[in-house]
This record gives sequence, structure tokens and C-alpha cells, in this order.
Amino acid sequence: MFRRFVVWFVGSFGVAAALTFGSMGAGAQTWTEYRPAGGGFRVEMPGTPTVKTDDVKINNGRIAKQTQASVRVPKKADYSVLYMDYPPDVGRGVPPEKLLEGLRSDIATHGELRRDTALTVGGAPARDFVVAARNNLAIVMRVVWFDNRLFQVSVLGLGLDVADAPDTRRFLDSFALVKP
Repeated sequence: MFRRFVVWFVGSFGVAAALTFGSMGAGAQTWTEYRPAGGGFRVEMPGTPTVKTDDVKINNGRIAKQTQASVRVPKKADYSVLYMDYPPDVGRGVPPEKLLEGLRSDIATHGELRRDTALTVGGAPARDFVVAARNNLAIVMRVVWFDNRLFQVSVLGLGLDVADAPDTRRFLDSFALVKP
């Protein structure tokens, strides 16, 4: 179900992050709340995000709308929040925790799973995990499943230290479900 997203995610961000961190100077960052209309969440981001919406093919050739907001902080990390609504039948009969485990396992195939914690966010099942990927890239992610909407809050950076960096923790911990 999530395989196409995983390939897109690691491919597009992994290469961009690896090329960017060493080539740009550090910039000042101002934290801002990102709370899109109808998004059902809020999160603090280290700058004004770039937002894009795409149609993504999911199982059986169907299309799901995906919205992503991202901020790149040169020489630090890429911060991204993505949400996608799945058709009501996707995952029917499968506990949401199992869906999140599957997503985590798919992303972990691109490196080595270093940390994995089940939790809840606003009463919804969630997972936090860290994957050490190629080229010293670390993927730090919080995934949340709520009413057939998948939320992915992620930080990509060089070295596993990014997983416990104060800005990473602030970003991930600021994510909250809200009424749309």
C-alpha cells in the first residue's frame, strides 16, 4: 500500500538532502505554525514551508491526494509534514497499528532501523522511528493514522545525531491533531 510513497520519499529527499547539506551556508530560522485549512493538524516548522499537492497512485491503480509542506534548513536538515487521504476500504480489517508497522518496515528497507516506538498522538495510533540510510543520511519519522488519513512528520539529515537534535524534537513534538 505504501511502497510507491516510500520509493518517492527516499529517492526525492535522500538525493536532495545529501547534495544540499554540504553546499549551502547556514541561514537564520524563524519557527512558524503550519496549520492548513482542512488538514486536521498543526505543527511548528523552522521557517515558511513550501507546499505542494500531488495525485499519487496507490493500490489497484487508484489515486490519492497527497499534500506536503517542507522546509530546508541548510547544513542542518529537511523538515517535512505530509498527509494523504486513503479510500475508506484501504486497510479495512487491519488494525491501524499494523498499517503503521508496515510503513515503518518499508522505509527501513532503505537502511537500518535504529529506533522504533509505538505511541499515540491525540488518541490516534502513531509510531516514531529512526532509519540510518545510505550516505550517512538519517530518516527520523513520526507517522500517525487517523480516519484513513496518514500523517508523516519527518526530518532528514546527515548523521544519526539529527534524531535527538533539539530542532528535530521540537518539530516532531509540536505535531498535534486538531479539528479541521
